[in-house]
This record gives sequence, structure tokens and C-alpha cells, in this order.
Amino acid sequence: MTTPLAPEILSIRRTHEMLQDTMNALGTRISALEARVDRPAASVVAVAEPLPTAIAVSVPPPPLPPPTALRPPLPQAESDSGFELPPASTPPPPQQKTAQPPPRDSLELRLGQVWLVRIGIVILLTGFVFLGNYAYQEFIGRLGPAGKLSLLALAGIALGIAGWAVQRNRPDLANYGRVLAGGGVATLYYTVYASHFVEGLRVIGNPLLGGFLLLGAAGGIVWLADRIRSQTVASVGIALAYYTSAINPIGTFSLFSNLLLSAATVFLLARSRWVSLSLLSLAGTYGAFAFWRFHATGTLIGPVAAVPETFWPAVLFPACYWITFTAAVLLRTPGTFSGGVRGTFLTLNNAAFFGLSAPVIAGTYPSAFWLFPLVFGAILLAIAAAGRRISRDDSTRDGAFLTQGLLLISAAFLFKFSGFQLALLFALQSTTLVRLSSGRHFAIYQIFSGLSAVAATGAALLQAMPGREGFALLGPGVAAILVLNAWLFKHQRGLIQHPALTWRAAGFLSLATFLVWTAIAIEVPEPHRIAIFLATGLVAMALGCLIRLRELVLAGQIFTISSAIAWFARPAESWDSLPLTALAVVGAIAVIHSWRFLPGSPYPLAVRIISGALHAGLAALITLTWLTIRFDRPELAPVLGAAAIVALLYGFFTRAWPVAIASLVLTIATLSAILEILISSADWGYAAGAIALFGLQAAAAGLLGTRAPVAASGAVVQFSRVIRAITAMLTLATLCVYVPTGAQFLVMSLAAFGLLLSVAVTRSREFTFYAAGFACAALLAFCHQTLTTAGPALWNLIGFALFFAAQRMGKSRLSAAEFPAVAQVTLVSIAVFGSWITIHQAVAGLQAGFLVTVAWSLLAFVTLAAGFALRERSYRLLGLIILAAALGRIILIDVWQLETIFRILSFLVLGGVLLILGFLYNRHAEAIRKWI
Repeated sequence: MTTPLAPEILSIRRTHEMLQDTMNALGTRISALEARVDRPAASVVAVAEPLPTAIAVSVPPPPLPPPTALRPPLPQAESDSGFELPPASTPPPPQQKTAQPPPRDSLELRLGQVWLVRIGIVILLTGFVFLGNYAYQEFIGRLGPAGKLSLLALAGIALGIAGWAVQRNRPDLANYGRVLAGGGVATLYYTVYASHFVEGLRVIGNPLLGGFLLLGAAGGIVWLADRIRSQTVASVGIALAYYTSAINPIGTFSLFSNLLLSAATVFLLARSRWVSLSLLSLAGTYGAFAFWRFHATGTLIGPVAAVPETFWPAVLFPACYWITFTAAVLLRTPGTFSGGVRGTFLTLNNAAFFGLSAPVIAGTYPSAFWLFPLVFGAILLAIAAAGRRISRDDSTRDGAFLTQGLLLISAAFLFKFSGFQLALLFALQSTTLVRLSSGRHFAIYQIFSGLSAVAATGAALLQAMPGREGFALLGPGVAAILVLNAWLFKHQRGLIQHPALTWRAAGFLSLATFLVWTAIAIEVPEPHRIAIFLATGLVAMALGCLIRLRELVLAGQIFTISSAIAWFARPAESWDSLPLTALAVVGAIAVIHSWRFLPGSPYPLAVRIISGALHAGLAALITLTWLTIRFDRPELAPVLGAAAIVALLYGFFTRAWPVAIASLVLTIATLSAILEILISSADWGYAAGAIALFGLQAAAAGLLGTRAPVAASGAVVQFSRVIRAITAMLTLATLCVYVPTGAQFLVMSLAAFGLLLSVAVTRSREFTFYAAGFACAALLAFCHQTLTTAGPALWNLIGFALFFAAQRMGKSRLSAAEFPAVAQVTLVSIAVFGSWITIHQAVAGLQAGFLVTVAWSLLAFVTLAAGFALRERSYRLLGLIILAAALGRIILIDVWQLETIFRILSFLVLGGVLLILGFLYNRHAEAIRKWI
């Protein structure tokens, strides 16, 4: 056996033999087991609890015969009896060679095989035409038209036969042969065409007979192409037929010829699905007609008034072409067009027909031109409706017809109507399209409904131009229709109760809002705009709640915001009008409250926050501007403070949180006015009143903060802290500006002591910082007073006594965490050293400085005594420091500078103080150890 399957057959045969041997061995095994079952039980090794699926035997199984060397091993497998099958291998399947794609031809090869022959046949056919003309003039003129046509026919037949023979006998030159055959067919078609149309070759005078013959020639091209199933022959033949018509004088017979060729390509499209041939015919037909119309009318684009001889061919032939190619689009043959080719084809067909016919109709009947796009658009809509019924799966075709039909009808409205009529027509068209946008091609209807709404808005705005009237009614009228569109869109889709906002409905309402806003801004006089804007906004919000159109509620906010902005748009000299100011402010606050009463699902939080912030901010700015105009400085500061308090309390009590937040505008203005008073050193009463009102805001926020939302409670606390801090700084600044330098320390010490008292009552760490701040300011004032004032200020001792009192009160009323030891030592040190400096200033100029050492000694004694009495080590240490300073002074200064008597008195006083103190230390030594 020498066939390629011999090895595989041999392998299968060996496997079969091995399996047969295995079956025989298994049969022997089964027989042995059955024989042992029939023997006595003694010969069987029994298991204590035999399993139901296995039997243990004492005789081993007989060995299997070894496989022959020629038998391949089988794959190992396990039988139910525990016997192992010999291994076997399955022969590998024969390898299949994957088909490699043929290498792509190079550009040079494609040019040589395809395009050179096509270009060559075009050149050859052109040569035939020119040769015919030359031969007619030089040689063949004597043959007569019949002889000339015979020569052309013979040439065409020769080309066709040559091409047929080449493509039949030489498969490698099949494409070349088809091109030659196409050239022959085109030559024959031109022969029939010239027999009537070309003057020098005319042998048929009857145009009807010539048309029938031409129809037969076109049918011949169709028959031949369909017979041999060659798109190349058909393409070359029809393309050259167009070409031969184009290089001759074009007349109506040429237009008829092009119509026949178009019908032929549509037939071939239906039969063989040759789409490229139809595209070629589309371009050739309309291109030849454009060439004819340019020569017949003198223009191709602009309107032209055609005479009856050219008007009807200029209209009817494009109509026939359009019908022919539209029939191709409506073919139901599966696979005729793929992808977007169908839409491209019908769009080119419609555009070519309209573009070539419209200028002639517009130039001949300008007043009735609008009927042309209207009727054509209606026809396209009818085709779209019919296509919807014919093919429910393919929506591309009728979608394209629908789109272009709507465009044409809209264009008809533009050509015919203007002003009121155009705006209302576009608005009603938009409503109609919205009503139709719930079915098939809903996206197209939605797009055109939006475009119609934009066109209606633009047409209405044209009436607002100077010199035109009626926009006051037209703008709101078109806007009402657009509001209806928005409601109808949501109602059809069941979105009226849905809380989400839809951008399409919002688009309609945006246009409506713009129209109404423009109408108010242009037509309403300036004094009444605030009221009209506000009323329009409130009506829009109420209507939106009534018809459940949430987008309309938001649109109403634009008018209410515009109402507040209109207040600023008035002349500055009229800003002090109280009625208009109250109307703008009250209207903005009413909108803020309206959010809580809107029915239905809640609006997005971000929308409510933005709306409330805008209205409250504008109300606050209007109030600030009005107060600034009505009140002069410096009385403006307390007025602004009172207004801020009122806004804050109103916001908290009514839960109008945007108003409470907007009070910050007035708060900042109050701060600015207070700083202006301090800088100019105006009447301190206005500053004090404004600061008091400023501080009341913090108190009000702290007391009413529980009414705020949980999420905002932290912000309220921070707000009150910031306001209290600013109030403290303003108070300090006021003391610095208005209190005399000599009394600043005492006054600030009193303020610090008062704040520390509040800490003892409220246990507030915040007031501890304020008390420390005023204490530091008091020390700075004391230093400034000490450096700049020559005379003593004994009343400062009252201030330092307050420091002593503050230390004792803090230690007794506050815990160690609230009033640490460092703070206590600091207060005592300030009090002692401040008193020391003050006493020194008071006695430094008396008795040549004699009393300085005495005063120091007495102060040290009092300080140490207070330390013993109060059991405060800091007092004792400070007293010892002063005592050491007195001792140093008496040794270094008094011994050398004082008179004898004063020197003695200094020593006596200092000595007495030292003795008494020494006694006290010895007397209370044990107690002092415990205190330490």
C-alpha cells in the first residue's frame, strides 16, 4: 500500500490487535475468579468485614503476555476489577497546513495590471471619437453617416470580442479583457447615441426611435454585465458612456441618455448589489446635468430666471434622476448597502437634486420658492414614514430621510415667514417634534425639536432690535410654548414625579428664561424692573410646583436674583429709596424661605445652598449699600452692628441659615467701620457701641447655636469664637486709642481681672487667653508709661494689687490644670516687680535717694511677710531678691553718696528688717520646711 494513509491504517490495526489481546486476558481473569468462588471457603482468604465492591483472593492473577515489539503502548487505564491495561499511544493527527494569505501586489504591479489598461481604454475611446471627427472632415465625410456609424460599430464589436476572448482564454489577463469588453460596449452605446444626437452622424431623425434604441443599448449593457457577472464590464461601459456624452455638445437627449444609464445601474444594483457602480452613476448623472445647466443658464449656484425651454428640463430631469436613485435606496434586497453607505448615497442624491433645482425655481418663481423645500421635505417625511413600515429593523434609511425632510421644512419656514409668524411657527414645530419624540428615531426628533426651539428664540429676538415692535408679547408667548415643550417632554417619559433634573427640559426652559428676561430688561421701565423680575420669578416657582416641573422652579431663581441685581443697576442717586430696597431684600428672603415649602422630592442640596447663598448675599449687599448711603460716619458703625445682630437673630429664629451666614457681610462691614473710627479717633461712644453690638453677635450665636443643624454646629461654635476674639482685640485697641497713657495700665489690669473672674465662673479656657492677652497689654502699657513719663503713677499699685488678687482667686477657684503654677508665679512676679518699680519711681527723688533703700527694705519685708502668711514660696523668694538688692544698694551707693544721718537710717531700717525676717525664719523653720 503506497497511499499516504498507509502509516495511519497500520497504527490503527496494531492498536486493534492489542485491544483484542487485552480482552482475551480479561476473559481468562474472569473465568479464574468464577472458579474460585465455587471452591470451599478454606481456599479463600476471607476478610473480616468484606467490602461489597471488592473480593480478596489468594491466587495471584496470571501474567499477561508481553506486547510485541511492533505494537505501540496504549495509555494506562484502570478497569473496574483493578487490572491495569497496557499503555498505548494514539498516533498524532496529520498536521494541517494553514493557508497563508497571498502576498499583496506592489503599487507598481497594481498600476500596470489595473489602472494602465483603464486609462488606456479611455484614451483609446477618446481617440476613436476624435478620429471619427477627423476622418469625417478629411476622409470619411464621403462615406456618409451610415458608413461612419458602421466603422464605430465595427470598432466597438472588435473591442468587445477581443476583450471577451482575452478574459475567456487567459485567466491571468481576465481583468484586462473585461476592461476591453467594457470599452467595446461603451463604443457601441456611443454609436447608438450618435445615430440621433450627433449632427454629422445622424441617421435617425425621430427622437422617439432614437430614445428606444438608446434604451435598448443601455439594456444591452445591463444584459451583458449581468450575463457574465462582471462589475468591471458594467463600470467601464457605463463610465465611458457618460464620458462620450460629456465630450460632445450636451442637449436634452444627453440628459435622457443619462437617465437610462441611471436606471441601468439601479437594475444592476438590485440584481448584483454593485454599490460602487451606483455611486459612479450618481456622480456621472448629476455631474453631466450640472454641466448642461451651466451652459443652458449661464450659472450653477445663484438664482437664475430660466425660459420655458430650459426651465422644465432643468426641473424634470433632476426629478427623474432623484426618483431613480431613490428607488435604489428603497430596494429591499438584503446586503445591497452596508454600514453608512446607504445614508451617504441618499444624502448625496437629495442634496444634488435640491442644489441643482433650487436656483432655477428660486430665479423663475421667487415668491413661491418656499413651496419647493416644503413639498420636497414633505415627500421625504412620507418616504421616511413608509420606510418605517417597510423595514422595522433598518432605521438608518428612514432616519436620514426624516432628518433631511425636517431640515427642508424648516428652510421653507425661513423662506416664507418672518417676525411673529416665523417665531411662532418654529415654536409650534418644536412642540410637535417633542410630541413625536417618544417613538422610533426619538433622537432625531429631540435634536430637531431643540434646533427649532433655538430658531424660534432667534426669530423672536430679532423683533427686539431697534425699530421693531411687539417683542413684549412675542418673547413671553414663545417662552410659554417652550415651557410647554419642557413639560411635555418629561410627561411623555414619566419624569414629572422624578426628582432628577433633565438637561433637555432644562434646555427648553433656558431659552424661555432668556426670552422673558430680555423682554423685561428691554420693555419694562427701570423703576419697575425690580418688582417685575421678582413677580415673574415667584410666578415661575409657583407654576413649577403646580405642574411638577422642577427645572421651572430653578429658572424662577434667575428672575428673583435678577430682581436683586436690578437694584444695583439703578442710578446711584436713587439707591436710597426705602420701598425699592425693602422690596428687593424681602423678595430675596422670601425665596430663601420658599425652599422649605416646595412640594415633592427635595431638590439637590447643592442647588439649595447655591440659591440661598446668592439671595442672602445679595440681600446683605443691598442692605449694606443702603445703610452706607443713609447714615454718615461715625454713626454708621453701630447701625451696621445692629443690622448684623438682626440678620443673625432672624436667621437663627426662622432657620433661614443663608441669612444667618450672610450676616457676615454686615459683620465685616461693622468691623471696617469700627477700624475707621479708631484710626480717625472719632467719638469713642460710637466705637464702644459698635464693639458691644459686635460682641453680642458672638453671644447670640452661642445661645442660639443649638437651633442650627448638627452638621453646622461646629461652624457656629467657631464663628462665635472668632467674633469674641475680634471683639477682644477691638476692645483692646479702643483702650489704647481713647484711654490716657497714665491710666492705660490700670484700666487694662481691671479688664484682665474681670476676664479672669469670668473664667472662674464659666471655666472657659478661651477667656483665660483673653485675660492673659489683656495682662500682657497692661504690662506693655506700664513699660511705655515708665519709659515716657517722668512723674510717678502711684495708682499703678492698684493695678498690681489686682495681679495679687488674681493669683489668689485663681488658686482658690480654679484647678491646677486650669490655673497652673507657672501662671501663678508669673502673676506674683509681675505684681512684685511692678510694685517695686512703681515705689522706686515714687521715692527716687526724695531726700537724695535716702528713701529708696528704706522703701526697698520695707517692700521686701512686706513681701516676705505675705509669703509667710500665705505660705507662698514665690513671695518669699521675690522678697529675698528685693532684700538682696537693698543690701547691694546700701553697700555700693548709700555708703558713698548719702549723708551720715540718712546713711544711718538706711542701715537701721535695713538691719531691722533683716533681724525681723531672721526671727521669722527661725521661728517658723519647721513650718517652712513643710511648705517648701
